[in-house]
Amino acid sequence: MNDRSKHASCTNALAVAIALSAHLFFGTGCAALAQIDGATTTNLDDQRLDAPRTPPRVPTTQGADLPLLDGAAPEPADACVVSVTPTQSDLDPTDSRETPWKRAPGKKIVVQFENNGATERYWNLLKEGVRIWSERPCFQIEAVTTCAPGANCIQLKQARESSDADTDGEFSGDDNGPFRTGGHITVFTKLMDVATDNGALATIVHEMGHALGLVHRLNKNDVMNDYTSDSTNPKPDQVNFDNLLVIYGTVR
Repeated sequence: MNDRSKHASCTNALAVAIALSAHLFFGTGCAALAQIDGATTTNLDDQRLDAPRTPPRVPTTQGADLPLLDGAAPEPADACVVSVTPTQSDLDPTDSRETPWKRAPGKKIVVQFENNGATERYWNLLKEGVRIWSERPCFQIEAVTTCAPGANCIQLKQARESSDADTDGEFSGDDNGPFRTGGHITVFTKLMDVATDNGALATIVHEMGHALGLVHRLNKNDVMNDYTSDSTNPKPDQVNFDNLLVIYGTVR
């Protein structure tokens, strides 16, 4: 309603075995292995490694190399990165800005959502919203019974009707200077109780987007547009996740 490595390796064992008699073969062997190994790619959505002839290696904190187990992919130190300094896209210029959470370099922002009096229906929908927004790397989002002391905490509440009688959900943030420290989402049951689960989920995902720092989008089909309905796709599009990277990503 209204509201991503290229690798090619020749081991020392190969060099010892053939160095005395087949230098030419050694050179050819490296090139062949390099071509066989090929390249592997990583992106922010998920990480896969092609099956290499030699296990990929990851540097330890002591500087030594240890092989990874077959099929294992190294976790990046910080996946919430951008290669250039971009700007957010498709923003509604009439919407007020949202305050960002404070993010330590290389760390995810942990935000907890707790239930403060909402019915089981809306709590379950919020937990689905947690799953949806957790698909990208900048945040660790959790639905908890009670927020931990000092946590970045958002409460889910409900009320019968908004002051304008035409709003099905709203977010209110608690800010401390330039950073967000908490807040609450309120669902208004007069409208939400008659909405489909899809429509109610879209509303909750929308308000969670505000809680994470997103503002309204111009795209009328997107869940972060200021108007959602029963037919709105509750899954945020790529632009929303890109905008979160703009807000929180480490520039490299």
